[in-house]
Amino acid sequence: MKRWFFGVLGAAAILAAILPKGAEAAVLVPEYIYEWVQSTARQSYYFNKAQMHYGVKDGIVDLNILVVPTLRTYDAIQIQDVVSKRRWKQLSLDGYDGLVGAAEYLTLNLKEGTVRITQHDDLDQDWGTIFSDKRSDEEPIRLANLSNKDVDGKFYQAIIAYANAHQIEIASRTNGTLTEADKKILEAKRKEWSKAQYEKDHPEEGNQHGAKDKKDNKKKNRT
Repeated sequence: MKRWFFGVLGAAAILAAILPKGAEAAVLVPEYIYEWVQSTARQSYYFNKAQMHYGVKDGIVDLNILVVPTLRTYDAIQIQDVVSKRRWKQLSLDGYDGLVGAAEYLTLNLKEGTVRITQHDDLDQDWGTIFSDKRSDEEPIRLANLSNKDVDGKFYQAIIAYANAHQIEIASRTNGTLTEADKKILEAKRKEWSKAQYEKDHPEEGNQHGAKDKKDNKKKNRT
């Protein structure tokens, strides 16, 4: 059985435990790997910020394509719902007595505004894969068709927002070559980020420049 966390994440020290809490079960998820986005009454939503990367075609990085492993952990009621649906469909229940959540691989096309779920894995308490479903032929989800209150829509938008704020980092871990145009775009963003970070770390210099500018403007107004 494939160990989803260990195989995909390559993380050796992951603490996972099921903690009964009334009718709920909580799963400890490593924060340095996963970014929590939201929790509903039945599920908690995370995406893998350490493994998300851009698409690559013929060795060239495509900044419009984002590949993201995600994780959802279930409470006891959601677990029972998944099991009941499989039983109703007469599907195998082997291993489902240890179900804790699901992993999904998303491919987001930022230019077209679509999301594809390319694989869904049901996970047990040891982060092993109980069942894996590859969905290469599934129709893409159009972000424009999801309302502002849609839970999945909010999740996808949070992933995109994170990617936009960490574009250089994500590009650096993508195994491919950037085009010259994309290199220039990322270099401009790097310089912009460095400037903003410097001003944040040296606020006194910004205040001095601001005071000097005001003084210079007063002199100009007098003349």
